[in-house]
Amino acid sequence: MKINLFCGPTYVDGFVNVDHRLEYSPDDASNLTEFPWPWDDNSVEEVQVSHALEFLYESKESYFSFWKELYRVCKTGAKVTLQCYHPHSDEFRFHPERTRPIYERGLQQLLNTKRSLNLAGDTPFSLKLGIAFSIVDVEHDLTERFHRDVKVGKRTMDDVLRLADAHNNVIRSSRYTLQAEAIEEPFQEHGRA
Repeated sequence: MKINLFCGPTYVDGFVNVDHRLEYSPDDASNLTEFPWPWDDNSVEEVQVSHALEFLYESKESYFSFWKELYRVCKTGAKVTLQCYHPHSDEFRFHPERTRPIYERGLQQLLNTKRSLNLAGDTPFSLKLGIAFSIVDVEHDLTERFHRDVKVGKRTMDDVLRLADAHNNVIRSSRYTLQAEAIEEPFQEHGRA
């Protein structure tokens, strides 16, 4: 099964388009802020979430519940694509309902399973939550000026990414491609057998 979560008006062929807002005529009107979701464990092979996480799950508990539930329904090897407005873009900063910034480093911190990569040095969040996703790819949609600068060789992509940490309107949005993984020992009890 393939699911397009919080689809809004964006209907994706070949996916079950899910949104509790009936005005969008979704295939499934499940409220994804309520847990558990209606799908079986390990039943989903691909997930798309486009510009929704920024609006939802303001509390840490509800945000973590989203990730645990996403992991529960994903098969090992499932592809998850998240499209998020960059927190320093006008699309994020000036929208009154976009409240959760999604940063690449924040996802890395949340999803990594290596104690050595955890900034706090304690058990990684992913292991505390019983989830295992790897970040397979990251694509950035640059604003026009910076896209043009990279295209003509005036700046490198590394230069642009460094600027995006400190300046507004460098990156418009980012697409994160994740893959669900089996949890390795000694944390097997939290994940798939």
